[in-house]
Amino acid sequence: MGPFDNKYMFRVHMVQIILVLAALSVTGVRLLTTKSVPGVTPSRAKTMALGVGAKSLIIIIYELATSHTKKFRKWHSLMANMILNCLEQVF
Repeated sequence: MGPFDNKYMFRVHMVQIILVLAALSVTGVRLLTTKSVPGVTPSRAKTMALGVGAKSLIIIIYELATSHTKKFRKWHSLMANMILNCLEQVF
């Protein structure tokens, strides 16, 4: 079982999804429980995790769908996955 084996990568993606969903839920709870002044929108620091988490979920779902679903297999590309994983930190 190598580091790029399909079964191993599937487990890694599942752990990543769990961590992203945990971060999104903690951010949602933080937004709902903090006291805010009426008429003032939450600060960017409080809402940034929502955008970053959504981006990460979209990238992971794309990688899972193209590697494990027969319908989307034609768009599977290791080069595209590498580029997305490298640029994810930049975005």
